[in-house]
Amino acid sequence: MIIKTCGLRTKEAVDCAVASGATHLGFILSESKRQITPKQLIEITKDVPSNVKKVGVFVNEDIDFVNAIASETYLDIVQLHGQEDIDYIRKIIKPVIKSFDDYKKIYYYDLKDMTILLDSSVGGSGQKFDWNSLPLEQIEAKFILAGGLNPENVVQAMELFGDKILGVDVSSGIETDGVKDLAKIKSFIERTKNYDVF
Repeated sequence: MIIKTCGLRTKEAVDCAVASGATHLGFILSESKRQITPKQLIEITKDVPSNVKKVGVFVNEDIDFVNAIASETYLDIVQLHGQEDIDYIRKIIKPVIKSFDDYKKIYYYDLKDMTILLDSSVGGSGQKFDWNSLPLEQIEAKFILAGGLNPENVVQAMELFGDKILGVDVSSGIETDGVKDLAKIKSFIERTKNYDVF
């Protein structure tokens, strides 16, 4: 089970997520209130073990820029949240997570080139993805679920989608007043891990 904490900006939040059992750490490298610089990313992840994946999040950036940052900051994965097409994805030098706010859009992509993330139309907003809009019987590919997840509803979401879920991705749901809350990070990860045991 992928457990991804996204929008991390401090070493304290990174260390808390790692210690609590996050498998993936997300860092916003495009314009956003959670954006960090490549230099900051390198600094706050210097102690992250190799088994925890570093994910850089980009929105409609130049391909050369994305690849340069991915190399410079030792990213393991690139996550795309814009209108990037399949040709763009195939030019990325790292494995790709592609965000979709509408499951129907996935049919225009070759799934072997990426991992799917289902999110609300504005990632990191706390806006809940309309889980009930997904036709579970038609969904063949497994996906990472995002969009309004928090420690209180993550188990409900996993119960709803069962083995369709590769993992969960949270950002605003582990914040208080727009700042990462270490207690919420720990709670979210622990609840996800405890559910995944069964």
